[in-house]
Amino acid sequence: MSPMRIVIDTNVLVSAIFWEGNESKVIGLAGKGKIKLLTSVALLSELGKVLKNKKFRLDERAVENHVQHILTLSELISPRCRLDAVHEDPTDNRVLECALEGKAEYIVSGDKHLLRMKKFRGIKIVRAKEFLEVLKV
Repeated sequence: MSPMRIVIDTNVLVSAIFWEGNESKVIGLAGKGKIKLLTSVALLSELGKVLKNKKFRLDERAVENHVQHILTLSELISPRCRLDAVHEDPTDNRVLECALEGKAEYIVSGDKHLLRMKKFRGIKIVRAKEFLEVLKV
C-alpha cells in the first residue's frame, strides 16, 4: 500500500520546526516514509517568508536549510489550476491547489479558514492531532 498523500499548511510546518508536538510528529512520519508530503513552489516560498520573520531570529542559511529539508521530504507539485475557494485569505488557495493537483487525501492545517471547510473536493482538512488519530499514531 502506498503512503497516504498529504499537504501540510505553512503554520503546521512552522510549529513542527520550532516545537515538539503533534506537528513535529507528522513531519517525522514523512521522514520515515509513512506518509507522502506534497508541496509546491508557492508553499515553499511562503514557508521561507514566514521563517524570515524577525521573531524567529533565523539567519538566511537556517531559513534555506529548513525549506530545503521540507523539499527533500516532499514530492514537488506544480498546480495547473488557480482556485478562488477561500476569499478571506487568498494564500490558502495555494494549499488547496497543491492538494488537488497532487491528489492528496488530507490537508493538515491550523488555519481557521481551511479548517472551517472540513473538506474540499473529497480532501479532508484536519488539525495535526486529528491526523495522527486517523493514522492511530
